[in-house]
Amino acid sequence: NKMCEISTVKFQETGKFSALEKASDDYLMNFLFNYRYKAFGIEPLIIYLMKKTTEIINVRIILVGIVNKISPQILKERLRKTYA
Repeated sequence: NKMCEISTVKFQETGKFSALEKASDDYLMNFLFNYRYKAFGIEPLIIYLMKKTTEIINVRIILVGIVNKISPQILKERLRKTYA
């Protein structure tokens, strides 16, 4: 599976599980982006749920980063790719 390969390579490069999680989330978002114009079926619901989940994760990363005074560069690295 391509998602596993990409995530594994990112983990081996950085040694961080956050990079592995981010790579898998970004891959899934790119995959769902291909279905953005499909009006009927389960895909619009899955895309909506994934978008909202990604937004919540990004807000959580930012808020935790602010509380713990993490530099903006590190926060930008950890943010997930959004659907827009």
